[in-house]
Amino acid sequence: MPKRVLPEGTTETIARLTREGWSASRIAEHLDVTERTVVRYRKRAGVAGPPRVNLRPEQIERIETLVGEGMPSRWVAEDVGCSAQTVKRHRPMGRAAAREYRQEFARIRANPVLLDLHREFAPR
Repeated sequence: MPKRVLPEGTTETIARLTREGWSASRIAEHLDVTERTVVRYRKRAGVAGPPRVNLRPEQIERIETLVGEGMPSRWVAEDVGCSAQTVKRHRPMGRAAAREYRQEFARIRANPVLLDLHREFAPR
């Protein structure tokens, strides 16, 4: 496959978008190139990936709640306003534990007495 020549200024564009916090996948989609191309051009420009997001305690709590309810990382990220990778770094439990939690919570929801107790004592 022949190499495609990218337009003049691509390196600068990728560097600028990276500094604005865009992810490699978002830049790749925007410029119609591969993520690997974005990473290579970032390296040429001497720019690391976007800065890590420092989440506020309430955002971390929201992530833990939504992930605990079984919501996919991508959806949680959209809700909280961060990347799916950031959600995965703050995931309070592994997938197996989350699946177990969802099954247990389904049993709680099916029993009105347990559901009332859960609503009364669950952290908000």
